[in-house]
Amino acid sequence: RRALSIVRGGRHAIMEAKALLEAVAQNPQLIHKPELSFLKAFVTSFKVPPEAAAGGGCCDHDHGHSHSHGHSHGHAHVEPPPRAHGDSHGHAHAHDEAPPRFEEGSEEEEEEVEAEEEQDDGLVEPDEDAPVPMGDPSAEVSDEMQEAAQPAKMAAMELMGEGDLAGASLKFTEVIQLAPTSLAYANRALCFAKLKKPNACIRDCNAALALNADSAKSLKTRGKAYRMLGEYELAHADLTSGQKIDFDEDTDIVQRLVAAKVKALAEKRKQRLAKAARQRAAPRPSPAGAGFPGIGGMPGMGGMPPGMTPAMMQALASDPELLLAMQNPKIMAAFADISANPANIMKYMGDPDIMGLAMKMQGMMGGGSMPSM
Repeated sequence: RRALSIVRGGRHAIMEAKALLEAVAQNPQLIHKPELSFLKAFVTSFKVPPEAAAGGGCCDHDHGHSHSHGHSHGHAHVEPPPRAHGDSHGHAHAHDEAPPRFEEGSEEEEEEVEAEEEQDDGLVEPDEDAPVPMGDPSAEVSDEMQEAAQPAKMAAMELMGEGDLAGASLKFTEVIQLAPTSLAYANRALCFAKLKKPNACIRDCNAALALNADSAKSLKTRGKAYRMLGEYELAHADLTSGQKIDFDEDTDIVQRLVAAKVKALAEKRKQRLAKAARQRAAPRPSPAGAGFPGIGGMPGMGGMPPGMTPAMMQALASDPELLLAMQNPKIMAAFADISANPANIMKYMGDPDIMGLAMKMQGMMGGGSMPSM
């Protein structure tokens, strides 16, 4: 089910898989790395099943071969590694001509896709340890200071080689306190990155880059730490800068994954902005009388007065004198009284304001009698 979910909806998960396969295709030796042992086992053991009959739907397993499907099956459009099977026929389905689309309006589907896109096995919980000693980065490091720090540096490198990263970080702290160089901070940052302590790593990289803004090691290490925290845009900026200075294939794999995440974030932002624009453009129902300035919606005035038709309201809106008169509470009350009982108009025969307005409105309505009057 997980495979089906990725195939049908996880566009960016597929992009990540494609990026990984492209990197391996460009440098097949990468497949022998321990962290890619799962891919090596898959490539050497997977057998391509017969194609499902038309209408049979998508197959129920991951596709690792490199056929030229037009739909998102996770296929990589690259040459297979040397030991991959030789199934090179390129079948295509009629419905594969266009990339998959997500229909608007299905919020559940959008939420499910978003949840899949945000999954990243490289994310870790932020480390909240107290900051380690940072030495004095402003100190002018002399040859004597470098020589005094040399034994601790050698011990730190030896511990790193043995896999004792915690011990190595302690030794690099000694080096930093004796000779705070950009390389010393960068080396301790690398220990923290491997210990999954991204915040400590970022602090050391910041110190290293303050001393040497062109430290490719610090840029790439900080980029990987930002990736651990899910700060993909910051990670992408650092990894790109570091790779321009000193390219390496291991970092390239991470950079491709991060680039796919950045693209996904940009797409989500674009979709949210489009949704907000659609909501702003959607027509909203207006309250009664709100379409007639000076009548509905004005302070102290209600909606359309009882007994008044839309035609009468339109006539009022087109005559400033009538519009002003209808803002008089006395006249509004009289019209409500007459609307309740047309015979009540007799009470207002001696009121020139009310009778003048009534006669004028009657004339605007074509000389006929006013409704409810």
